[in-house]
Amino acid sequence: MQITTVTSLSGGQGKTTTVFFLGLALAKKGIKTLWIDGDPQHNLTLYGRSPHKEDEPTLLECLTKAVKPIEAVYKTQWDNLYIMPSDRALEQSQTYLANESMGERILHRRIKDLPFDVILIDSQPGRSQLCSTCICAAEKIIIPVESNSKGLVCLQSTLETIEDLTECGAFEGKVAAIVPFRDTIRGINRTKISSKAIAYFQKVGEETGIKIAASIVDSEKYKQAIDAGIYLPEELEHTFTQLTEVIND
Repeated sequence: MQITTVTSLSGGQGKTTTVFFLGLALAKKGIKTLWIDGDPQHNLTLYGRSPHKEDEPTLLECLTKAVKPIEAVYKTQWDNLYIMPSDRALEQSQTYLANESMGERILHRRIKDLPFDVILIDSQPGRSQLCSTCICAAEKIIIPVESNSKGLVCLQSTLETIEDLTECGAFEGKVAAIVPFRDTIRGINRTKISSKAIAYFQKVGEETGIKIAASIVDSEKYKQAIDAGIYLPEELEHTFTQLTEVIND
């Protein structure tokens, strides 16, 4: 089983978009995939149309041992694709994680024996106990970041956080890819802001050996596909096809 967490420390960087379409791409290939919504904002739960009822178990109950992990897993409308949902109550896990020994490793311990080929975790933005346990659950990390100045700062802080978790022995995996998000094209040319940001990402990739994935371009078609619950048109699939290869490498 391969566990991958998609994380960035700032909001609006494309984490849920990446997890959603990467999950669809894996499932389309016949790979049994589990989404885990690690964000109390629970956008992945909404995008994934989780069929769970309000009083049924979620990630919170999995983390706190209220249920067996498999009891918080639900089949989605897509073949080969399952979800462990969340809601705003997940914020309550912060205190629990902070008070547990090696709280950063709790999620990994809970999910490591689940019967899936790939687990994709959508992490909470911001440096928190919940974000840390989502990062440390994974063997591989994907970092989506906006192709602008905010993305540059976000990437630096995210890499620093992962380095800190590695140095203390909590994270034992690697950063597998950086994904430029909202890459803005005007006509046939990339804007100056996007060009500058992606040049910086490429430099980071050269210095660290981290793969820079194909961009997620700025397009309303992503939102339209999410709203309709459908696969992306072929011209936008490349990034996620490439990421399926990255996490299975």
